[in-house]
Amino acid sequence: AYDRTVTVTANDAALSSFALGPNPASKVLRTRVQLTQNARVTCALFNLEGEIVQQQQRQGVAGELVEFVFDLTQMASSPYLARMQLSTGGQRVEPFVVRR
Repeated sequence: AYDRTVTVTANDAALSSFALGPNPASKVLRTRVQLTQNARVTCALFNLEGEIVQQQQRQGVAGELVEFVFDLTQMASSPYLARMQLSTGGQRVEPFVVRR
């Protein structure tokens, strides 16, 4: 059987460099994180129903500032969540708003 339990965890202090902007946004959202070690970086945008509406990922190296640019022109005006996740462990979630 599939376990549908959602584990709630606090934002990881290791991702304290995670930033996004502008907030509120209308056309694009930029997210970035400074890596302390080599990692696969995934950034996903979620609607408030918990569905992924956009996602990007790539490999990064220690010391690199990894940035993603999301096109918001097809997204409705609403609050959303951005989750930055590292393959080495840790994630951070930040809210943002799309306004038209």
